[in-house]
Amino acid sequence: MRVCRGVLVAIMVMTLLFVSCSDNVDESDMYTFTGKTVVDVLNEKPEYSYYVAILNKVRFSEKTQSTAAQLLSTRGNYTVFAPNNNAIQQYLDSINNTTGYDIDQISDSLALSIVRNSIIDSGDNNAFFSTDFISGVLDQTNLDDRFITVGFEAGEASSVIFLNNKSRVLARDLEASNGVVHTIDRVLDFSNSNLAELIKQTPNLQIFGQLLTLT
Repeated sequence: MRVCRGVLVAIMVMTLLFVSCSDNVDESDMYTFTGKTVVDVLNEKPEYSYYVAILNKVRFSEKTQSTAAQLLSTRGNYTVFAPNNNAIQQYLDSINNTTGYDIDQISDSLALSIVRNSIIDSGDNNAFFSTDFISGVLDQTNLDDRFITVGFEAGEASSVIFLNNKSRVLARDLEASNGVVHTIDRVLDFSNSNLAELIKQTPNLQIFGQLLTLT
């Protein structure tokens, strides 16, 4: 009887060891970057230094110390329309009616507006590459809950892309492990237009925009 009990105990111990060694780790919540993040891409190019400074300044809530730069370093699918230094300088000068306005003096509210209007968080969907653009309105809003319009003009080598009719895309599809960056030559307008009004600004969708307004 003692021998049988000993064998039974040994079997139970071996069973527990086998189960514990064969457990599969749930990797659904684990994520390892295999390349550069959006922030890494921005940090590599001096032309984005003003935009990076603003990203490091902006906090989306008073309840958190996390910055916009930290957000763009995390897992996700972010489309970033990054204004270059000239675009930001021009915008700050026009707002403050001066020349050479100090980027370090930008107000928290203005910095927040620039950032929120320049980023689309696609969540579980893919970020927007230029090959996804069609003439009209992007089907996802930016962090300020505003729609961005896309337009095309014929160029010497390829089509020129404009956002909100004014911001020209200078460089396209700078891919990161958590999104994509497009360089623009003008800070995106902080449009208060609704979807119908934005669609009416797109030449080939004006009638559709008028119908949306009526409904």
